Amino acid sequence: MVASCSSRRSLEALTAVGKPSTAIARANLGFVLLERERYTEAKRTFIGILGEIRRGLSPLLGSHLHIALTACSAVERDWDAWDRHLRKATEVIRRTSYVDIDNARVAELSGDLTLAAGKLDRARRIYGFAQDQYLGLGRIRDAEAVGAVLDRLPS
Repeated sequence: MVASCSSRRSLEALTAVGKPSTAIARANLGFVLLERERYTEAKRTFIGILGEIRRGLSPLLGSHLHIALTACSAVERDWDAWDRHLRKATEVIRRTSYVDIDNARVAELSGDLTLAAGKLDRARRIYGFAQDQYLGLGRIRDAEAVGAVLDRLPS
């Protein structure tokens, strides 16, 4: 499960944010909502946290939220928002070379939802993002599994 993490990992994440905050816990709740297909509630949670990020929370957390919002946008068929959220996430990733299992897993979910909506080019982009995250983590089998999905996509 994306949102399950040890106390140590939660503490590390709070430290990375730079100050004690409920944002990490709320983001984890949002990921649980996403996995339970409660997309509207998840989106509301993520958007609320993004407002805090604009006031000084970690841009790395922002990358998680923007990737998650691509999934919500795919369900809503809001492709302008989908493009905007992927762009914002990739900007942070390019600047920081940040890799994270949650980014990879949520991007893969977003790829599934995007593909189900029939948006092949977007699905390729988000699956590629997931694959890059898996490779950066050394999770070769996961990267290969995403690669197999990419290989099956029509040209």
